[in-house]
Amino acid sequence: MNDAEEQFAARIAEDLELVVGPAIALDHVDLVVGDGAAKVTVTLRLGDQAETIQAVGPNILTLYEPIVRQAAEMRLAAAYRRLLIGGEP
Repeated sequence: MNDAEEQFAARIAEDLELVVGPAIALDHVDLVVGDGAAKVTVTLRLGDQAETIQAVGPNILTLYEPIVRQAAEMRLAAAYRRLLIGGEP
């Protein structure tokens, strides 16, 4: 990865930590950029479970919105489960 890609991956990690909140831990961010394609894979930890979210696009700028949206959906789903069954997410 070049410097711009490393900065983008770090920014995604920072922003995702804010989106998922304290109950979900950010485990790993993997950014792969090739000719005309980019992919980000994020591993999140909910208690003892690991969950993976992923976005693919023509460049790194197109990855931001879908990966943040998926992280927000995961936080909402965890909160909903906690409401239904109680306890930890």
